[in-house]
This record gives sequence, structure tokens and C-alpha cells, in this order.
Amino acid sequence: MKDDKKEKSEQRYMERIRLIKDRVVNTRPEMDLENAKIMTESFKETAGEPLCIKKQKAFRRQCREKTVKIWDQELIVGGLGMIMKQRMR
Repeated sequence: MKDDKKEKSEQRYMERIRLIKDRVVNTRPEMDLENAKIMTESFKETAGEPLCIKKQKAFRRQCREKTVKIWDQELIVGGLGMIMKQRMR
């Protein structure tokens, strides 16, 4: 009985890995236009400020405005930006 549960769990785990791998391998690279727009607008607004401040403000704006996509079968959602967004609140 215990081996049966373990085997089913391993099968689900391997299926998730296969789906994620297929998505990575078969996804065509693309530019993140939303991110480029957010960064560009922020850099324009902070013209004249030191570079480190510009980057910080651009990153903060990115964390607040960027859309987070949740794919099917994905257990980990978002990225470093979303973690930082939670800490900034």
C-alpha cells in the first residue's frame, strides 16, 4: 500500500517535470515588452538622479506593476521581483 502511494507520487512528480521541460524546450524566446516599458518610464522619471537610485526606483516600480503569469502545473509562482514586492509593503 505504501509503495503504491509512493509510486503514484513519483509519477505525478515526473509528469510535472516533463510538462515544465516541454514548455521550456518548446517555448520560443520573446522580449518582455511590458518590463521594457516599465523600466523606460521609470528611468525617464528619474533622469538626473544617481544610477543606483534610478535602478532601485525602476525595480520597485517593476515589482508593483509587472503582471505575474501562473502556468498550468506550476508549483512555484513569480520570481525574485514578487518576493521583493511582498517585503516592500
